[in-house]
Amino acid sequence: MPIHTDTAVLLGFSARAMHTPRNEAVRSEQLLRPELDWPLSTDTMVWPTVFDTSGKERAHRATTIHNLWGPLEVLQREIATQLTPGRWPVGSYWVIAVAWMTTPTNPQVRWPNEGAAVAKINPSTIQDHWEFLGYDVSDDRLLSGLTNCLSGAHHEFSCWHRWADKLNDYHLFDNLDDANEFSDAISRAIETHSPFHPYGLWKVQ
Repeated sequence: MPIHTDTAVLLGFSARAMHTPRNEAVRSEQLLRPELDWPLSTDTMVWPTVFDTSGKERAHRATTIHNLWGPLEVLQREIATQLTPGRWPVGSYWVIAVAWMTTPTNPQVRWPNEGAAVAKINPSTIQDHWEFLGYDVSDDRLLSGLTNCLSGAHHEFSCWHRWADKLNDYHLFDNLDDANEFSDAISRAIETHSPFHPYGLWKVQ
């Protein structure tokens, strides 16, 4: 399985709950593979962060965009000092990296600054020992078109089922070409969130 790390622009890091089963209704209405209990995503509504995302707490963090952390060491320090061991023991969450996958027609990231300082990303590139999880397809705010938009996007949900066999057991694409093709299709279907883009997810620890 080719992993295009040479086209990945690392956006930042996040700590996500290791197991977040969605209820039957949500899985049936929004997932192309509803038999999967644990879809992974850029989208924190699908795969929640372990931190409180209130404005007060978010204000003092060294973050990049949309609750992603810039320096990995800062996130790791916050995990060590802020998470309650009883609620979040080691093994109950994953630290992940999120990367924008560039294409010839979409060569660079164009993020709205939202008036917030942007932290330096460190490390700034995908590391060889990180585990590749797959590609999500999301909008500029990391809302997933793959796991959080489809039920409201089209009255014929079944027309999207042809993509199901291209998804891995994390409900992510393994193949970047498939992710790009789906990105084009979902961008046409949901113009209010268009454009959508492929994002790579890696497990850091």
